[in-house]
Amino acid sequence: MQDYEKNELEIISRLSGYHDQETTTALYGLGTMLLNESIERKERIESKARTLVGFAGGILALLVSGFSSWKTEMQGFTSMELTMLFGVILLMIGGLLGLTAISVRRFHWIDEMDGWFAQEYFGDAEQLKKFYLVAIYRAVASHEDINAEKADRLFHTEVIGIIGGLLVSITLLPPLWRMIWPP
Repeated sequence: MQDYEKNELEIISRLSGYHDQETTTALYGLGTMLLNESIERKERIESKARTLVGFAGGILALLVSGFSSWKTEMQGFTSMELTMLFGVILLMIGGLLGLTAISVRRFHWIDEMDGWFAQEYFGDAEQLKKFYLVAIYRAVASHEDINAEKADRLFHTEVIGIIGGLLVSITLLPPLWRMIWPP
């Protein structure tokens, strides 16, 4: 059971403990804002993950396309070849991890029949709004759990991608130097 599911009974208890419509309206406005913010945060995380996956893919594509030119320049430097291989592997892992940050997750959402159209509350608009608050809370908490997971994967994508990119860059500097300024 998720933490937000454990807290739901406490929230229902608090909502039933008052009768001020302005309080319900204020809570509803805050809940709606938090839900929109959670959805926007998910979009920002996924956008950054897509960018990092694109960078990793672009670097790998450049390495593959220029393989013949830099490979001949690195011959005889076994440690550099191993460093390059390790950097490429890290870029691939970072790219794949970034794809997992983009992948679709199932969020707890507001059920149309049981949540949105909760027939038992049709006679009391205030109770219906309070019921919606519980549904909004579930949706926000679910989004935040998944956003935290996506952000964690994004962080690891960044770290692995930076290390991989640095290793690739370090190994390409000497051959690049020799190609630009031949001995």
